[in-house]
Amino acid sequence: MAGSKVKQDMPPAGGYASFDYKRNIPKRGLSGYSMFGLGIGVMVFGYWRLFRWNRERRRLQIEDMEARIALMPLLQAEQDRRTLRILRENLEEEAILMKDVPGWKVGESVFHTSRWVTPLSEELCNLCPREEFLHMRFAFLSYL
Repeated sequence: MAGSKVKQDMPPAGGYASFDYKRNIPKRGLSGYSMFGLGIGVMVFGYWRLFRWNRERRRLQIEDMEARIALMPLLQAEQDRRTLRILRENLEEEAILMKDVPGWKVGESVFHTSRWVTPLSEELCNLCPREEFLHMRFAFLSYL
């Protein structure tokens, strides 16, 4: 083995040629500053629309409330007429049912006051059919 010499690999004269090792990513899309500015612009526009819509919604709520206030006396009068009609029918039915009971006074108040006490739905519909009672009590409630 003494006769074989190892020849070491050496670079060529003048060195190896340089090669490009850096990343060469092309520029795509917007820069960070422009995206930040665009985001701020979208937020400002969104808040402007939100404030404008809230102002419009508040105006519509005021209009609805004024309409409700204007209709309240009419609705209350209809409810009062309905209550008085049902009370009159109840008194007529009570007079028919209790005509044989001595000392019974038809329409005598169970309350010890001369003031008007609004009757409960159970008191109004104690002689009504069950469906009418349920309609009076739960008319505007809907259970799903």
